[in-house]
Amino acid sequence: MKNCILFSLLCLLLACQAKQSDSKNDTPTATTELPSDFLEFYDRFHANSDFQLSRIVFPLEGLPANADSLDFVSGTFKWQKEDWQIHKKLAEDNPEFTRELYPLGKYTVVEKITHVKQGFAMQRRFYKQSDGWYLIYYAGMNRTD
Repeated sequence: MKNCILFSLLCLLLACQAKQSDSKNDTPTATTELPSDFLEFYDRFHANSDFQLSRIVFPLEGLPANADSLDFVSGTFKWQKEDWQIHKKLAEDNPEFTRELYPLGKYTVVEKITHVKQGFAMQRRFYKQSDGWYLIYYAGMNRTD
């Protein structure tokens, strides 16, 4: 129950921040005020599959694509290393998707990728530990409306 409440509050916070960033920035990628070393990590994370796997905290919290209400409420879904599909970087000029990157403090960066026409979005959260950045949460493509 505590996890559900925390997840709901975080979703509300992220929705509010997304609305604020939409009103301030009309570009598909909002990268203002990101930690200075994050984008270098982000590029390497998508370019090197071995590095990617080494920078994911498995079992990884999140949601599967097309999650149902039970997935949201239970909060027990975990991505496993053996089932992980390597993530590739979204092309900057892809008109079908928008990407937002925004910091939550200096140790957390949230990424949201939205399919413009279909109303689906995915979310990833990255956290900086003492030895670098790690993916700590991934929610696959789910309806946003």
